[in-house]
Amino acid sequence: MSAIFAIDYNCVLLLPKIIAMNKQLKNDLTNLDALLEIVKAQGLDFLKNIGERPTSTGIAYSNHLELNETGLGGQNTLQLFNERFEKFIVASTGSRYLGFVTGGSTPASIMGDWLTTVYD
Repeated sequence: MSAIFAIDYNCVLLLPKIIAMNKQLKNDLTNLDALLEIVKAQGLDFLKNIGERPTSTGIAYSNHLELNETGLGGQNTLQLFNERFEKFIVASTGSRYLGFVTGGSTPASIMGDWLTTVYD
């Protein structure tokens, strides 16, 4: 098995061969600024409206989705998440939530999470 040696916007260099980069990944890397702005706006909207969101949900969900070979790309994945799963996200970051909290949701922790993801 070859290790990844370098990544650019056109290909992934594997030792000893070069393969074309996945179309969705290439598009996501090209449009990363716009994709992150969409996610940032969605996250800020969530936090601004935390008082309107329920602190629990009784919605049951068991339907699964098959993954394809090439992926969906960032924008389509976010759309799928919003259509299928966003309604299950509860206000665990708000002051009305009385339950077990497993992570931080302060501005500093969000910044740290973003940087950790980027640096990973």
